[in-house]
Amino acid sequence: MSQDIDEPPDGGPRPPTKEECENFNRSHKQRTTLRSFLTKACKSADEFVRQYVPSDPARREALVHIAKIEGLHSQIEEMDRILMPLAATLQPERLTASLEKQINYRHAAEVALLDLRELVRAADEVKAAKAQSQSIPSTSRCADRNQDQGHQQIAFIQQAPTPADIPKFFGDVKRFRDWWQHFEYLVDSKPLPLTEKFRLLKLSLRGQAAAAVSELGWEESSYGIAKTTLKDRFGKQSDANAQHILSIIGICKQRDGFRNDKLNHFVSQISQNLKALIGGGATRTPVYRSLCSP
Repeated sequence: MSQDIDEPPDGGPRPPTKEECENFNRSHKQRTTLRSFLTKACKSADEFVRQYVPSDPARREALVHIAKIEGLHSQIEEMDRILMPLAATLQPERLTASLEKQINYRHAAEVALLDLRELVRAADEVKAAKAQSQSIPSTSRCADRNQDQGHQQIAFIQQAPTPADIPKFFGDVKRFRDWWQHFEYLVDSKPLPLTEKFRLLKLSLRGQAAAAVSELGWEESSYGIAKTTLKDRFGKQSDANAQHILSIIGICKQRDGFRNDKLNHFVSQISQNLKALIGGGATRTPVYRSLCSP
């Protein structure tokens, strides 16, 4: 039985009971096992999507993957509802990291389900187009067009870059320009469905950047909203230039007597920030000129 513990006199948080600790540890182990199963299920689903060939058995297999991931995700969400209040009491110093993990696993499940559901939808369109062309000869041309679009949608999903190909963005305004150039080349400029672009966008985001678009639903319109949100919050060149200048000032103030290559390190760090300022068009600003003045 748990013991009644009086509230501390300073009004601070009370220490956890033995029963609360045992419940937390037991639930935490269960959630860890479920997360391991979910990770394997998402990897298996991704491999299935890459090798997908439209057919009725493949469609049924996609539905099996969907049911498995949905079931695991639902169980993990239920465990999160139990564990997060306990974590706030028992491990407050790790609460932020726990929330980020929760978001990451939720994203993994959502993006895997998005791909699978898209394949099922495209397969249904192909099947409906075939049925339409057989039953109504006069509409065969329209049905063929719908069938081609379904096959094209599947091909787009299979040919999309993998998340490993896309660099990650954590919310550092200094790195937004470089990250966006890579993402624009690999994803934004490609003829992919907007939902697939949004999936890849969310997979490339971490930390503050991921939190900025975490509430957007899985709709085509969300991709444009997410791009605007990220550019407004992290993509202002003036903010990036200011951070580079602050970095240069901080580097100049460092006292690192333990590095054998401190001169090379100093020159390299200053050079990187100056090049970024030049690339960001800051050469005409008074602050830049003062940094470069003798």
